[in-house]
Amino acid sequence: MKLLISSILVVSLALSAIAQFATFPGVTRNNQGGGNFIPSVAASADYTNGMINWLVGDGVTNNGSSIVTWLDQSGNNYHTPGETHTTPPVAYTSQLNGHTIVEFTNNTAQGCWLAMSNVFSPLVACDVFMVIRCWDDPPAGATEVIASIGAGDTRSFFPSQDGFINDCIGSTTLFRTVDPTPSLTSWRLYEVQATNNWWTNSLDTTRLWGTNNNTVGFNTTPKLGHDVRPRAFDLAELRFYTNVLTTSQRSSVEQALKTKYNLTGF
Repeated sequence: MKLLISSILVVSLALSAIAQFATFPGVTRNNQGGGNFIPSVAASADYTNGMINWLVGDGVTNNGSSIVTWLDQSGNNYHTPGETHTTPPVAYTSQLNGHTIVEFTNNTAQGCWLAMSNVFSPLVACDVFMVIRCWDDPPAGATEVIASIGAGDTRSFFPSQDGFINDCIGSTTLFRTVDPTPSLTSWRLYEVQATNNWWTNSLDTTRLWGTNNNTVGFNTTPKLGHDVRPRAFDLAELRFYTNVLTTSQRSSVEQALKTKYNLTGF
């Protein structure tokens, strides 16, 4: 009887071990995680979990000339208030595949910008998506400062005067990346992924540049646009995730934005 019980126990443990490392429908083994499994899900529905800030052009309230409030769609209520400086951004409806866009102009030395809530500083990682276009590529006489979110020089240049994208979102360093071949005057999907010891950016789902040398950091007074060196650009949507998305999640976001705005670059 003891021998029979021992034999059953051995078989049971063996079957349990086999089950732990088996491949199940819709699940792929994580080769670096031993018995850990990660879902293998085809990109379909939009992935909207884990955002700390989500600004969509369609969520703007407008008084006819300038933005009053840009509503945060993430559920965190980190709304972006309209500013009272000389030239605040303006929302235009029915522009990009029927959706509202926000225009940041360069017609004033006082800048064209919106203050953002100081909610990024505690983050240790981020994945940021922008549906964006600039008016000049390369810009004539200055650089296209689209945001002051990162901690490295604070400014994001899209592009700089020589055509290069220089960016520091999620970093204490301003990275000089590349001069992309596609013109930035057409609507593009721009993405930044950042963690400690890793930073990369992409354009229309294609990786542009990356480094394993990064320290995560954010500006404590973040802005969209800039108050000193404004340049003209349009923004339809910004998503700010608090972690780097998986390949499947990222693909879901990319395809959802491509369909929503009829982006043709990928």
